Amino acid sequence: MNKTIQKFIVFSVLCCVLFVNSVWALSTESGSEGSSIDCRTFVEVSKKVLPTVVSINVKKTIGKSPLTRKPDGKKEEELKKFFEKRGFQEPFDEFFPFFFPFEEGGEIEIPASGSGVIISSEGYIITNNHVISGAKENNISIRMNDDTVFEGDDVEIIGEDEFTDLAVLKVKTDKKLPALEFANSDALEIGEWVLAIGNPLELKGSVSQGIISAKHRVIGKAIIEDLIQTTASINPGNSGGPLVNLDNKIVGINTAIASNTGRWQGVGFAIPSNTVKNVCQSIIETGKAQRGWIGIYMGELTSELRNYFDLKDVDGIIVTKVIEDGPAEKAGIKSYDIITAVDGEKIKNRLEMVQKIAPKAVGQEVVITLLREKNKKLEQEEITVTLGERPAREELESSTKQKSPDKSPNFEKMGISFKQKEEGSDKKGLEIEEIKRGSPADKAGLLPGDIILEINRNKVESLEDFNKALEKEDNERDHFVMYQRGNEIFFSTMKEE
Repeated sequence: MNKTIQKFIVFSVLCCVLFVNSVWALSTESGSEGSSIDCRTFVEVSKKVLPTVVSINVKKTIGKSPLTRKPDGKKEEELKKFFEKRGFQEPFDEFFPFFFPFEEGGEIEIPASGSGVIISSEGYIITNNHVISGAKENNISIRMNDDTVFEGDDVEIIGEDEFTDLAVLKVKTDKKLPALEFANSDALEIGEWVLAIGNPLELKGSVSQGIISAKHRVIGKAIIEDLIQTTASINPGNSGGPLVNLDNKIVGINTAIASNTGRWQGVGFAIPSNTVKNVCQSIIETGKAQRGWIGIYMGELTSELRNYFDLKDVDGIIVTKVIEDGPAEKAGIKSYDIITAVDGEKIKNRLEMVQKIAPKAVGQEVVITLLREKNKKLEQEEITVTLGERPAREELESSTKQKSPDKSPNFEKMGISFKQKEEGSDKKGLEIEEIKRGSPADKAGLLPGDIILEINRNKVESLEDFNKALEKEDNERDHFVMYQRGNEIFFSTMKEE
């Protein structure tokens, strides 16, 4: 080997050594709060975090089986005679179960599993709401990392928050449990090392490492989202488990993945620890996550409504109903107002409106920018609203429930057949019984079962009201319809042909 080749080999080796040392030096300077990383770093973090991570198994109630039916006495008797003539004795369903499906009854329970993390020595545990949603308290089982099991009356649901997909459980125990603290997720940096710990695919106590890939992600899994993206492996069963930094602190709660296969493809998401901490503190203190509430029902600005109001480059939502004695009504917001911004920040749709209002504190003032029609022209106004506390779902639903009127004469002009109200009835609106295909009502998107509440801003309580409301509007504009479908209120427009 000549000297030139020897020198080249020595030079190459030296370069490789210098490169490796440089990379190692850079890697040892990274990590939470400047802590160095070595071959034991992930081992030590895992040892401290694993005892705080739990496996959650639930039986979820999903309602009645599609096979459930009410027994038909006559048919049952015919079937019995059929089998008796052929020598079979009761119980016949042992021989021919497909002739005797489940009798009327029952809720169906399906198993599900996820993860959780202990946040206090008294036994409070955080998980995702979707892990336990639909489960009764006595159908939740929690297994600790040391295989201690809490179930039945020893597991309590403290509260759930569907807006952020978080829930708090508590186990009854006399022992002081190991618990993790929260880190400040606002201080997270892209590229920072993290570990995801949980029970993927029912494999208890699994650890995966990765980095923070991105922050402030919105993926549409929950109403309020500002998610952390990570490369740490997350799979079904990881939901509710912690994402931790190298200081053994929670930086997020693992909640979802982006995948074409349903399995890990390198993109996972966690709810930031600051959000988790605030929501869980509220649940522990009050039993629920307190949410700012403006007190309106709202609809999207459809292309038909944009044409009706002659809106071109305006985004927002339209107020369909203002809840009586709610914050919006007290501030002066009205049905048909078009809200375009909250505290100066523009909104595009209903989801963005909720995302702007719900995270705010009860009692906080917000400035609502809206357009209000006056003399067939839209004028911009700003109204200050003091937010109230969002009521329970049941209360909100009861505020829109309308009982259905009964059958009524047909009204052919717009292609609608209404059900008739009983004499003296005080029920609101007119319920649609039938829609003629291709009619103005059909083109407006109305369906049988919808309840028309107003036409051209005139209340509709009878067929006579409906006719008068149509006659009042001039022929230059389409008819503006407010209607109820289920527990929601919508707007649409009908064009006379």
